[in-house]
Amino acid sequence: ANWEHGWAETKQQYCCRTVGRACPASTTEQPPRFNCSLGFENRDISWSTIKKDYCCLQEDLGCPFDCNASYSNWQASWSPNKKDWCCVNAGRGCPPDTA
Repeated sequence: ANWEHGWAETKQQYCCRTVGRACPASTTEQPPRFNCSLGFENRDISWSTIKKDYCCLQEDLGCPFDCNASYSNWQASWSPNKKDWCCVNAGRGCPPDTA
């Protein structure tokens, strides 16, 4: 993907911050490394935001939304927050172009 031109700035910042990808050349940071199976059962209360972001992107664990669930009827069944999150992070549930 051509992240420099095709991704929203918020998606670029999120991916740079959490997994060290899509960073501007001068600000590439190494993301923290986490054991995503450790504490998974209590992730909602025991994981930091950074660990949740990392495990979601790296191992598809602990994501705030399942972007495959109810996708066939996403426009009617998904909340606005789920639509926004899935559009930015999974490229699913994005509003159709109105141009």
